[in-house]
Amino acid sequence: MNGPYYSDIYTQIGMKNPVHATSTGKVLLAYSDEETIEKAINFPHSAFTEHTITNPNQLKKELSKVRSQGYSFSVGELTENNYSLAFPVLNYEN
Repeated sequence: MNGPYYSDIYTQIGMKNPVHATSTGKVLLAYSDEETIEKAINFPHSAFTEHTITNPNQLKKELSKVRSQGYSFSVGELTENNYSLAFPVLNYEN
């Protein structure tokens, strides 16, 4: 059943998505070691939509926000009109 704002998203096993434009990528990056974070935020980032974070300082702030709130929420950053939510699994008890 398709609603008025239906959108298809196709993924495949092994498919790679940009870490800076997905909620999963940002949550994984936010909980990475500092060296990995610095390399990732200083890498040139492509804009996929007008909502994609491409500025290194803005991305660093977003990762800090992800760590403090405990989840990542993406609003149309990779594909317009698509929303995603990701939480880290820190251990088997959370």
